[in-house]
Amino acid sequence: MLRATEALACMVGIAFTVLITLEVVSRYLFGFSIFFISSAARFLLVWFFLLGAGLALRQGAHVGLELLVDRLPRAQARAAALLAQLLVLAFFVLMLWSGWTALGPAARQVDSALGVSIIWVMLAFPVGFLLLIYHQVTLLFATLRGRSPDETPP
Repeated sequence: MLRATEALACMVGIAFTVLITLEVVSRYLFGFSIFFISSAARFLLVWFFLLGAGLALRQGAHVGLELLVDRLPRAQARAAALLAQLLVLAFFVLMLWSGWTALGPAARQVDSALGVSIIWVMLAFPVGFLLLIYHQVTLLFATLRGRSPDETPP
């Protein structure tokens, strides 16, 4: 799952970079803008952000309170880490539900520049938060087993 997400995020990032570069070149060298690039770039950026959020979580790259937790005794630090992980997991579940409920209204909307349903960008929310839940559960089980998050399998 981890490698597939990394590959997909990499492809989305490359597509985003190519589109933005194409837009900059067309605007500054040829004096015109390609009408669909802004919408396509926005769609790709949302997907890139939500795919990357799970990868960053798995690598411990999100903001944390290690300075505070590291000063606690071992048992209290573990309890604080478990509580934080459960709260984060609850937030991710809430966001998954919110993203899922947003798909209905999004299915009835069409992006004017691309001519595609808005559901394709809104689908990034439930998919991204489902991946975040997967990564958070993996980290939670690692904490319960007394492992470091770095020791979690991919």
